Amino acid sequence: MVATLLVLSALDRLLLIDDTRGRMLLTAVLAAVCLLIGHTCLKTAVRQTVTLMDAAKRIENRYPQLCDLATSALDFSQQSANAPLSGSESLRRAIVVQVVAELEEIDWQPLVQRRPLRRAMFAAGLALLAIGLVGWWAPQSLGIGLARLLYPLGTSEWPRN
Repeated sequence: MVATLLVLSALDRLLLIDDTRGRMLLTAVLAAVCLLIGHTCLKTAVRQTVTLMDAAKRIENRYPQLCDLATSALDFSQQSANAPLSGSESLRRAIVVQVVAELEEIDWQPLVQRRPLRRAMFAAGLALLAIGLVGWWAPQSLGIGLARLLYPLGTSEWPRN
């Protein structure tokens, strides 16, 4: 999105777009890119939802000593106390208690996925660096470009050389 802001501002500056329709077109392109990025991020987030059963299976894969206890305990904890086909209530409760005790001893740090967070932080850092460099190198141009993109009906004008 930052790259789009900078490219559209530079395009506006190079072409010296004075027509309101041209400025509105650039703003529409910016809005379309923002919507596309938002849609893509939302679609990715919705597609990667993790259920409790998925988390229990990941824990069992990482810690094989649990066998199938985590998924069984999760399944047992979601059943009603008097479910006829579920077996003994006291046995189910004992398995849940055993699994909870074993899960308290687990180091959870290896289970946390850090790569997506690192990638997001790197991208945000690059975006801030780009805006910071442009703001340091040409603060007036950055301000005028953003003003013209975000408010195309405004009176901001590029200085004539």
